[in-house]
Amino acid sequence: MEAASSSSASRARLAEATPVHEAERLQQDLARAGITPYAWVINQSLLASGTKHPLLSRRGRCERPFIGRVVEDLAKRSALVLWQAEAPVGGEGLSGLMAQDCSSAP
Repeated sequence: MEAASSSSASRARLAEATPVHEAERLQQDLARAGITPYAWVINQSLLASGTKHPLLSRRGRCERPFIGRVVEDLAKRSALVLWQAEAPVGGEGLSGLMAQDCSSAP
């Protein structure tokens, strides 16, 4: 990795206990090395997807405390990516992610 002043790191994780805790420990390790992550990306969020399916909706509600932990305590910048039925690939996939309306997200 290059000097901390000329590089940036991002953490991409699911909004679940194990991925968030692992990313938090990695962030602590990076801090000891003088590296601050640029942003956290919360990936595949069912909560933000607006699903009406009872089981998926419940699982989405379980994400709320982990999303809150990232946004309130761990990250200066964060992004929330809705669950995707198909993996976003290439320029079209990135454009699709950028076009998402997360204004109603948690």
